[in-house]
Amino acid sequence: MADSVFPMDPSKLQTLMLDGSLIVALNETHSALQRVEARLKHVASEDDSGPEWLTVDEVAERLGRKPFTIREWCRRHRVNACKAGRRGGFGDWRIHRNEITRYRNEGLL
Repeated sequence: MADSVFPMDPSKLQTLMLDGSLIVALNETHSALQRVEARLKHVASEDDSGPEWLTVDEVAERLGRKPFTIREWCRRHRVNACKAGRRGGFGDWRIHRNEITRYRNEGLL
């Protein structure tokens, strides 16, 4: 695996180590790192695709939160968002896709 963060094939470590528990731990760590890499690739592709401005429902789905929570964050200015649509401030909230990345990296405002 050329793009893996693990520097050595875990099966080759068996010849280097006498203690089997260390090998098991390294194999588990390697598997966990592969899952993290796959998730990071998925998250990166999620952020780069789709519309620039997202609805509350779309953001809620991407972040694994309820739409009510996202609306409250918008209302309380915990995330950068703007209203779109009707007059008088009763429009629907829109959140830029870069705000999702900012939230994941830095948390709420």
